[in-house]
Amino acid sequence: MDKKTFNGYGFHEKLEDTTIQNGIIVSLIAACTIITVYFHIFLNINTLFTHFYYIPIILSALWWKRKGLVVTAFLSVVLIVTRLNMGSSFFGIEDDLFRIAILFFVSIVAILLAESIAYSQESFKKISYQNKLVLDSVGEGIYGVNKNGIITFFNSFAEKSTGFSFDEAIGENSHELMHHTKSDGTPFPLEECTVHNFSLLKGVSKRVTNELFWKKNGSSFPVEYMVTPIIESGETKGAVVVFHDISDRIQMENALKNSEEKFREVFNKVNDIITLIELKPDGHAGKYIEVNDVAVETLGYNLDEFLQMTPGDIGKKGEVTRDEVNILLNEGKVTFERTYITKDRIEIPVEINSHIFDFKGKKVALSVARDITYRRKAENAIRESEEKYRSLIESAKDPISVMDSNGIFILANTAGAHSLNMEPSELIGQSLMDIFPESAELQMESIQKVFNTGKGLEIELPVKHDEVIGWYSTSIQPLFGPENNVKSVQTISRDITDIMETQRKLKMALEEKEMLLKEIHHRVKNNLMIISSLLSIQSRFIKDKEALGIFKESQNRAKSMALIHERLYRSTDLKRIDMGDYIRTLSNDLFHTYVINAQKIQIKLDVEDIMVDINTAIPLGLIINEIITNALKHAFPNDMPGTILISFHRVGDKLKLEVSDDGIGFPKDLDYKNTSSMGLQLVNSLSNQIDAELNVVMEKGTSFQITFPEKTF
Repeated sequence: MDKKTFNGYGFHEKLEDTTIQNGIIVSLIAACTIITVYFHIFLNINTLFTHFYYIPIILSALWWKRKGLVVTAFLSVVLIVTRLNMGSSFFGIEDDLFRIAILFFVSIVAILLAESIAYSQESFKKISYQNKLVLDSVGEGIYGVNKNGIITFFNSFAEKSTGFSFDEAIGENSHELMHHTKSDGTPFPLEECTVHNFSLLKGVSKRVTNELFWKKNGSSFPVEYMVTPIIESGETKGAVVVFHDISDRIQMENALKNSEEKFREVFNKVNDIITLIELKPDGHAGKYIEVNDVAVETLGYNLDEFLQMTPGDIGKKGEVTRDEVNILLNEGKVTFERTYITKDRIEIPVEINSHIFDFKGKKVALSVARDITYRRKAENAIRESEEKYRSLIESAKDPISVMDSNGIFILANTAGAHSLNMEPSELIGQSLMDIFPESAELQMESIQKVFNTGKGLEIELPVKHDEVIGWYSTSIQPLFGPENNVKSVQTISRDITDIMETQRKLKMALEEKEMLLKEIHHRVKNNLMIISSLLSIQSRFIKDKEALGIFKESQNRAKSMALIHERLYRSTDLKRIDMGDYIRTLSNDLFHTYVINAQKIQIKLDVEDIMVDINTAIPLGLIINEIITNALKHAFPNDMPGTILISFHRVGDKLKLEVSDDGIGFPKDLDYKNTSSMGLQLVNSLSNQIDAELNVVMEKGTSFQITFPEKTF
């Protein structure tokens, strides 16, 4: 049966349309009526061949069943009526009646046969429908082929799997439709096709586990199918193919394979020893079932050797207790330590985590053993360090303790406990509030600060214990935990009560010394002022102007030194004075001493407040006095107007004093370093005394530039 044969069903389906059926029957009745009228009335022929009446009678019996008798009755009436209209006698009418009887007999027989056929067809349809329901409800694709490989049946699952509809598949060669190409893209020869070669040619059933079927859209999918031949009277009539898509199964198999490969990769590449052993019914360990590569490399036994050994063969005897075994058997897991012995008799300490589970119907134990050699060394080192630390703090004479964030003693050395008239064991567990109720709050503030900042503190505070107040210098240092958080603090305290008392006494002595120094400076200042007053009184009796000038200069020199001592005894710093403030006061005093017309001469100050040691301040004050006095006396003769500029600043690591005027200046032939002037001699001598560099610029007046180091004595 080819594709054209199956297409013939289209015409048959059209005949099933009742409208077409009715049209055909009516047309045939009309034809029969016209022929009868034509022969009987127009041609006046008595004899009429009624054989063509059988066509509408049989068709109406097939399509209308018992209602088809109407057609027979109608045609019978037409036959009699036309006979009577011929105008002849009733001669020969008995022949027509006989024909009518035959027509009804044929109609009844045809109706009975049609009803029988309809019943058979209905029964067949029910059976076919039930079979189709069964085949369509199967979760696998099913299709049938004839002996030429042409598809004769195609269930709905096959439609869904391949994308071909029933009509598209029926009549097609199954191999050419969906079995034409291999997975590598090469054609699949018909002679290699299982359906064709085994079932159709050899009449043999066969299961194929992994081949490709091709879909309508050109894609393929892997299938597993069973082909069974249809054999009738020893002859192969066709075959039935039952298939299902195994894409999910292959995907799962690939995933399982990948998972197995990953597991094997992890199993062998992990740094720990992993073993799998069978557990005997009595709970004792059996032989190894599997070990990873690390076990082989670490312990030196090959895999075959391992599979003949038990855990007892590679470990120290007696290390694993029965209690640990019972925990494993009762709880399904246990962690313990033991020592493995390599093939070369090298001992390796390990920590083992074991778990029990079912594997292929057997109880097995999976153990992961980690080499803890370095951990043991670290633990020993920590233990030794702790012993050294404990020995160190015990040998210390200062109180040493460790406290938590609540101020509770975790550790205390003997010296610290004995200072409180207690033993270390009595002190541990008590809090600062218990021991020092009056000063605990202040101590806790410092401890909490260390916990919050993670930085150590050095504090000094009084502590009252047993009604006795003592001063202690305490170092509070953080102790960090595993996550770099402060877990506790260590305190080291030293009794500084005697030192504090000594400091108190020294402070009192210093205060007394300061009072004495202030008194000395005060008396020196008074003595200098007495000298200045005596010079002033004496100068009243001097008539000689030159001698009077000398007396006046000496008086000013005494005042300049007295001013320094006045600044010292009024200051809290008895060794240094504010040179900026001193220059302002001294220049103002000299200005009012020598300047008669304040509108003519001005003094401009650009000075910085710098503290200068007394050993530098006294000679520097005399230098300033001499230079300003010289400028006020000689730079502006004959009421000449002018300006004196005084500046004092820090330049780098040195101090610089500059006194300039815009007066007439020094004579051009004057050598200021070699002169008979007492004032300039004093300036040179005092500059050398303070290691100053003196430079005199005689342009547009005179400028004294004195640069000297900042000294402390």
